[in-house]
Amino acid sequence: MKKTVTLVCALLFAVSAAVTAQKTLRIVTINVWSGLTYQGVFKSGAYESKEERLFRYGLLVNALRELDADIIGVNEANMLPGYAKKLARDLGYDYIYAVRFGGVRLGQAGFPINLREGHVILAKKYLNLMPAGSRGISGGYAGNFASFHFEDTERVLAGKITVGEDDVFLFCAQWHESEFAGEVQLKTLVDLYAGNHLEGSELLVRMRDAVNGRRERMAEAVKTVQFISEVAGDHAVVLMGSLNALSASEEIKVLEDAGFKDAWDAGRGEGFTRDGVRNMNIIRYFFDEASGEKPGRDRVDYIFYRGEGVSASKASIALDETTYEIHPSDHFAVTADLKF
Repeated sequence: MKKTVTLVCALLFAVSAAVTAQKTLRIVTINVWSGLTYQGVFKSGAYESKEERLFRYGLLVNALRELDADIIGVNEANMLPGYAKKLARDLGYDYIYAVRFGGVRLGQAGFPINLREGHVILAKKYLNLMPAGSRGISGGYAGNFASFHFEDTERVLAGKITVGEDDVFLFCAQWHESEFAGEVQLKTLVDLYAGNHLEGSELLVRMRDAVNGRRERMAEAVKTVQFISEVAGDHAVVLMGSLNALSASEEIKVLEDAGFKDAWDAGRGEGFTRDGVRNMNIIRYFFDEASGEKPGRDRVDYIFYRGEGVSASKASIALDETTYEIHPSDHFAVTADLKF
């Protein structure tokens, strides 16, 4: 009888330890939209007034507080590091950051004077967020102190947290944005030309942009995987960001072939994050009804994960509600609960 009781107690202890060891973290990724046109030498143009941009920032902070995520990945934060410091202070999180767009700059001095944009990773303080480096994956050089480039650049930011007794590595990335080069998207361009909505020269430029953009993202995807493997090794990994690629694209397949899983597999619906039908900022600033084009609805923001024992329990779209007909960004956020 004693042996039976001892065995039952041992089993209960083992089950209890297993349950205790499991940890669920809520992850959010959001492209906060810099609001810049990225045109101009001395100063980049902007779509909004300063007051409108601050109002959007307030919407963002309120929405993120409500989500109460453990980890937040941010794209298009501008200007750094001030934006990162303010957001971390307003939310009560630790943060790390990496500049991906800086123009010609040395320290605080440089041009354009209002451009120092990039990625931020925030984590609740109990997770002990630490920097783990960053790496450029395309374009010229852009760093936190100095930058020198006249074209688009992309960069991956890496951090490390502690979950229980294990290290988990976090990565925030943004890949090159362009037209999509899928069969449906290219046919749409041809139909616009046939309907006299595009000149022949513009059709060629946009098709070339789509093909070259896919090529650039493929190279960025490969370099992203290489960087992650070098930094994280066999540890669990979370990759967040605006990858600007469709879920069935060759670029995303690079991640899947490297063992990454899409957290949206635990979600419902299409998961549109760049939604020209619903997002008021896109409708207001980027959609021209006279162009003959239909507003696009695409999933281009992702949370991927890799590692033994990691799984996604649910995923959803967030930050998709308006206040006075304004969304917090021109992207919707993705949130996912990951079990470690």
